[in-house]
Amino acid sequence: MANGVREPTIDPTNRTLSPSATSAPIRRTGKQFFSRKVVLVTCLMICSVCVGLTGMATGTVSAVALMTVAVGFLMLAAPAYWTLIQDAAPKEYVGSAGGLMHGLANISGIVGPTITGVIVAASTYAGAFVLAGGLGVIGAVVIWAGVRQHHYR
Repeated sequence: MANGVREPTIDPTNRTLSPSATSAPIRRTGKQFFSRKVVLVTCLMICSVCVGLTGMATGTVSAVALMTVAVGFLMLAAPAYWTLIQDAAPKEYVGSAGGLMHGLANISGIVGPTITGVIVAASTYAGAFVLAGGLGVIGAVVIWAGVRQHHYR
């Protein structure tokens, strides 16, 4: 414990990193759902903007740097998705909600490359990156405006 701040440790009972990036804002706001949503939306927004800017990058180094930042923020947001599902879904449906989320992600993994190929054949890779970044920004706005906490017990 340095300066009164607890170091992240691994909890042997559930093997999660605690406190994580999603729990730091909880200590400041006292509102778990809001702070997790802020982390998720912020990371998704930064990731999406970086992906969109990758399509406009003029050099290889800048394109790789933007994609590296995008993937980093995407990985930072991943734990927030699961905690958001656990907060928003009824306890008995958390697994089903997670399965639905993974199913949709797998479908997008099939459809995405096909649509990217069509876009690249019609124009350039820049159009595909800008479209992906724009869709990510729209997704972040939908999460911010549409996801509400329900108090199921």
